[in-house]
Amino acid sequence: MLALNDENEKKSVLLSALNGGKSMIGLMGKEEQARITMTYDPEQSTALILSDDENIAKALVSVTNGKPSVFLTQGDKKPAVAMLWGSNRGALLGFWNSHNEGKVALGLKDDKPILFAYRPDDTGLLFNIQRDGRPALGLLTEGRPEWSATGTVPQMPTLDGILDQVLR
Repeated sequence: MLALNDENEKKSVLLSALNGGKSMIGLMGKEEQARITMTYDPEQSTALILSDDENIAKALVSVTNGKPSVFLTQGDKKPAVAMLWGSNRGALLGFWNSHNEGKVALGLKDDKPILFAYRPDDTGLLFNIQRDGRPALGLLTEGRPEWSATGTVPQMPTLDGILDQVLR
């Protein structure tokens, strides 16, 4: 480990090399907390983490097990925006509300397009391609189908379920 200190003997830069090839570079803030961190783990991931003055990660760019992702977080460490990709699963751009509920997403799930936008009570718009290949476009009220443009009632996804599928 190597620490570079400023004129007040506070850490400014921290370099670390661990067993197994793991390494880290941290650019430190006023309270000797990492504000910018780069990590490498040859067994799993590479990441760039940007943190605020309270040492809370606000932005994360990573490649974990070959799957890239970008996350922006709210003040309480909850997700705000995420871009994800998983091989043979698809890509997703998702947005969360202040209650940690995924309510807007645009992407590909199993190489099929999906778009949904919901209010907190699961009222909103959903478009997706069903398992049988037919498109489905509908309006939902409190999670129940209200109207379908295609005659096929869309299956309502949850953003967490989609994230699980993409990250698998």
